[in-house]
Formats: sequence, C-alpha cells, structure tokens
Amino acid sequence: MSDSSKVNTLFTANTQMMSSEEIAKLTGLSKGQIHDDIKLMLAELGFVDIEITKEVRKNGIQNPEFLEAFVDSPAKQQRFQVVMRNKDYIDYFLLDKNLSITLVSGYDVAMRNAIITRWQQLEKLDQKRFKGSAVEFKQLYLDTWNKALAVQNDPLMHPDIKQYLIDDLQNDYLVETGREKTLRIKRQTSDDETPLFLGVVEIYKRLRNVTLTRGLDISAGKRVAQHFKPTKVERLVNGEMRQINAYPQKDWESIAAIIDVFLQEREEG
Repeated sequence: MSDSSKVNTLFTANTQMMSSEEIAKLTGLSKGQIHDDIKLMLAELGFVDIEITKEVRKNGIQNPEFLEAFVDSPAKQQRFQVVMRNKDYIDYFLLDKNLSITLVSGYDVAMRNAIITRWQQLEKLDQKRFKGSAVEFKQLYLDTWNKALAVQNDPLMHPDIKQYLIDDLQNDYLVETGREKTLRIKRQTSDDETPLFLGVVEIYKRLRNVTLTRGLDISAGKRVAQHFKPTKVERLVNGEMRQINAYPQKDWESIAAIIDVFLQEREEG
C-alpha cells in the first residue's frame, strides 16, 4: 500500500480507529500475537470466509490464507482496515471501537482496562478534531507530510535537528486537527559527525527546561552574541524555513550560564 493510500485509510473514514500496533503496546502482547487474534476474530465474525476448525484455532490463520479470503469493501472499511507493507505482509490492522473491545474481551482485566481507557481518551480527542472537509483534512496532512519529508531528506542537517523540527511539525498538526501524531516519519540513526547547532531558545530549553518568552529571547540572543560568534542555520519557523543564529554543542553550557546571569540581572532591575 502506498503512502497516499495510507492517507486515505487514516483520514477519510468517519470512524475513529485504533491500530494493532497500539493495542500490542497497551496490552504488552507482541504484534504478531495481536494479528493472530485479529484474524481469528474477523473469521469468527464472518468478515472473512474461513472455516474455524480445531486446527485453525491451534495454528492460527496464515497471511496468504487470510488475504485470499479477505475482500475489501467500503462497508468493511468502516469497521476495520488492513494496511499492507507489501503484497504479502500485513503491516498493521485498524479496528473500530466495537472490534477493539471485542478483541480484548478474552484478555485479562488489566488489558481490557487499558484499551477502554485509551478509547475514552481517543473519543475526547475526537471531539476536537478538524471540522473542515475530508479534502481539506487530506491537504493539511499532505502539506505537513511534505514539510517533514523535506526536513528528513536534507543531507546537510544533523539528525537531532531533523527530529526536533519534525516533532514541532507534528505538535502543530495535533493542535490544528485534534488528532494523534500520525506522521510515520521516524528518527534516522546516523554516524554523521556534523556538529549539532541550536539557537539560544533551544539551548536554554534543553539545558534548563525553561522557555524564553518572546522579546526576552531577542535580548538574551544579543547578550550571547557579545561572547560567541553565531553560525547561521536553517530552521522551520511558523511553517517557513528561516535562518537563525545558532551555536555548536561545545558552547552550550557557557551560553546557558550567560543567559542565567542575564535573567538574574533583569530580575534585580
């Protein structure tokens, strides 16, 4: 299944769904075990035409047998969806609330409680969801996806900076739509020894867990620039790539100390 079809799967259905990956995480079971249980449940409910024999219950339903018996349809897509990694491998399932709870009805109390609690959270989140049309929703997703992909594919950007920017994009998307973070862009591991550069706001947030307010960040930046020569780097700011003053990791502790003194001086008047 292509990325574009995944967008349709995730965002054009009116039904809120939970992935088999999340169910596995919440229950502590392996994704393979969850998939075996889902395939058996769908067969028992008549969504796929497979006879449930003692052998099937014992050995499970293999992917080729399941996929041969499974015929997709709009009616089924409202209840569950099968997302393929390739033509032979099921990446994950998406289940509606009813099927999710039916699946875990045979699990222990703690597992059932975890799924029900998560559904309550999803339903609260769904109340805040994007109110535009499906076309507008899809376009917003694609715009965010393309920005994140441009960051990820930048050969000159340090992997830590890429993840920082992608996280920002996903947070903005969450606020705008009320949806879970669903961009499937993962952090890249890299042996790249390119120095990691951050701006003064990012440095102080990372080292002191304090966010400099608007205006204060400019003043602090000017103070730091009196002691260290900044390097211009690209950053995604309010949806646009801009150049900002940034500093290498070796100077971060000294820069944080300078900002500490700067803030103390302001408090003392």
